[in-house]
Amino acid sequence: MVLSVCCVVMQIAQNTVADFIIGKIAANPTKFYNLSLLVSWELLNSSALGFLVFLFNLRMLRILKFSRRLSMFVEVLHEIFRNGISFGSFFFIIFACFAQAFSLLFFSRVYSYAGILRTFETLFTLLLGTFYLALFLNSDFIAMLNLDSTFLFTISPRVL
Repeated sequence: MVLSVCCVVMQIAQNTVADFIIGKIAANPTKFYNLSLLVSWELLNSSALGFLVFLFNLRMLRILKFSRRLSMFVEVLHEIFRNGISFGSFFFIIFACFAQAFSLLFFSRVYSYAGILRTFETLFTLLLGTFYLALFLNSDFIAMLNLDSTFLFTISPRVL
C-alpha cells in the first residue's frame, strides 16, 4: 500500500517537473538543459512500478490459491525455486563473462558495447534473436564473428 502511494506521488511529481522543464525549454529553446535527472527519475519510477506489479501478482496468486489449477501452479513454482535460483546464478556468471569480453573488445569501436550496461542489453537482445551486422562493419569483424558465434552456441541452446 505504501509503495503504491509512493508510485502515485512520484508520477505526479515527475509530470509536474517535466511540464515545468518543457515550459522553460519553450521559453528559451537555444539554452541547454540537462535532462539526465528527469531520465533517472523516470527509470526509478518505472522500476518501482514494475516491482509493485510483481508484488501485486504474487498477492493475487496467494488470493486465488483456492483454485485447483492455480494451487498446482504455485506448488510447481515452489518446487522449482531452488533449481531456478541455481540456474539464474550460473547463467548470470556466464553471461557476465561474455559481456566483459564483448565490452573489452568493442568498447571503443561499437557504441552498443561502450558501457557494461549497454553491453548487457545488446547481448540480451542478441540472445533473443536480434542481430545488427551494420554495427560491426567498421570494427574487428573476425573477432566479432568468433565471439558472437561462441556466445550463441554456448548460451542460447542451454536457455532454450
